[in-house]
Amino acid sequence: MKTSASNPMNKAHSSPRCLARTRRGTLCQCPALRGRTRCKLHGGKTQGGGAPVGNKNRLVHGRHSRAHREAMALIRQFQRAARDCLDPG
Repeated sequence: MKTSASNPMNKAHSSPRCLARTRRGTLCQCPALRGRTRCKLHGGKTQGGGAPVGNKNRLVHGRHSRAHREAMALIRQFQRAARDCLDPG
């Protein structure tokens, strides 16, 4: 089969490839986005690093916050005191 210079797929096949590693350890074979080193699957469309500034991913709930731990310690203290009042010895 003869390849012609006017075939638009020639340009697509010769475009730079994504530099991300797959789980097998090989390079991703998708074409990188224009001006980027990653494809759309590996974060090439993101403007920054992808993660929000200040690690806001960690702030999902307040279960392990200092205020919650202090409140739970106070509740346990009240429970111990109530248990000691009901069963002195």
